[in-house]
Amino acid sequence: MARCEVKGCQKSGQSGNNVSHSNRHTKRKFSANIQTTTVIIKGKRTKMRMCTRCIRTLYKSPTSLIAS
Repeated sequence: MARCEVKGCQKSGQSGNNVSHSNRHTKRKFSANIQTTTVIIKGKRTKMRMCTRCIRTLYKSPTSLIAS
């Protein structure tokens, strides 16, 4: 399963239950919204897998996220 590559985030996925109308519970996975983006780190372009929350934070303040 894909993980967010931002240091301190490491968001991947969670497990939970599907609940039907008759209230039966079956296991399922909730995947994190991971996107491949191009980020400039120390003047070089690198492709990273980041969650959408980290991409949003990166656009708000570019120096706040430091890649691992």
